[in-house]
Formats: sequence, C-alpha cells, structure tokens
Amino acid sequence: MTNDLLEIKQLHGKRIIIDEKHFKNQSSNFIDKALITEKLRVGLMRSAKGKIIFISDEYREQAEFSLAAHYRFGGKILSLDGIDPRTGARTRYTQITFNLFNLEDSTLLWTNQYELNKAVTGLPMIYR
Repeated sequence: MTNDLLEIKQLHGKRIIIDEKHFKNQSSNFIDKALITEKLRVGLMRSAKGKIIFISDEYREQAEFSLAAHYRFGGKILSLDGIDPRTGARTRYTQITFNLFNLEDSTLLWTNQYELNKAVTGLPMIYR
C-alpha cells in the first residue's frame, strides 16, 4: 500500500488527513476503526519520509493555526459469515477498502482492497 501511494507524484508535498471519521464499518464484526487508521498513518509516515504531509484532526484545536488538507482517506469494512452445514465450521470473510479522495471535488485519486479470510471454531470472534 505505501509503495503504491509513494509512486503517485501528485501526493508529494500535499497534506492528507487519515482518521476514522470517513471509514464505515458495515461488517458483522466490531472492528476498531481507529486501530486500522493509526496503523495506516504510522506506516505511511515512516515510508513517506517527509514527501507527504499528514494532518491530524485530533490535534487541530491545539494548533496555533490550521492548514487545509488536500486529500483525505476513507473506506469501508464489509464482511460475510458462513457456516459449513456438514462440519459446523464457521468462516468469516472480511474486506477492507481504502479510498484516497480529493477534498475539493471528491474525485478518487487512489483505491485498494484488502481481504481477510478466517476460519472460526467454537464461539464467534470478537475484535476489541
């Protein structure tokens, strides 16, 4: 993911917001969206090495002045649960879609999907 984004020359020197506000969890699981966005932001910041500027909505109130962002991350978390009628084994397919969109006109600059497929035995998994 980080390599894909760093290859987009349009992003160099631009300001991006990554937070959970525009991520929707439409899955059957409780998933902490902040956990996903924090991991994304940390990974991107480490890889970008200053080529891309990240703005934190979390700390805007403490800032002396506020910079406008050019882009923002959003996305969806979807899932599908299944039960094998022969064995009773449960499976959970989870799909996470990330979108990077322009804040001026909402055009998508980048998108990607990540899939998780888990076999569950016994009680359903709970993410906390």
